[in-house]
Amino acid sequence: MTLIFKNLQCVLLLVCIFQISFTVNGQTTDSLQLEKNEAFNFKQHDTTTYAYWEAYVKPKFTGCDDPVLESACFQDNINNHVFKNFYYPEEAKDYNMQGLVTAFLKVDTTGIFTVIRTEGKYPPLNEAAAKILSDLPIIAPAEDGYGNKINTYYRYHITFRLNRKR
Repeated sequence: MTLIFKNLQCVLLLVCIFQISFTVNGQTTDSLQLEKNEAFNFKQHDTTTYAYWEAYVKPKFTGCDDPVLESACFQDNINNHVFKNFYYPEEAKDYNMQGLVTAFLKVDTTGIFTVIRTEGKYPPLNEAAAKILSDLPIIAPAEDGYGNKINTYYRYHITFRLNRKR
């Protein structure tokens, strides 16, 4: 899918933590900002939240019941949400802002997604990524090995790239 407007073509490149990557043509809250070279360590900030892959039962979207495909289904649902809600901020287009934004998402024990933070070079792109991901639907939460619902975190990458037609 290619959207062209005012001689501007936007390309969205998604890379997920499962090391699945692909390119899709299309148009692609204030987050906590890191000091340069500082790495975000989720466990340092919240010891009651586990990585997506650490959960005994992974959080899942409706229809993702096949255990063999659950990770791919989870990723596909987030990707579909991003495709449907993607936009490129006007300010970012005007100033040719491009780059990778990493979003840290939390799925709580009730299945609600929260954007914990975004990391990227340009605040307008960080804000756009947070807004795009902020209204993901409620899903089935993760569980530990005892059937207790647990919080999980997930990292999602969006690359904002402008391709200007000559």
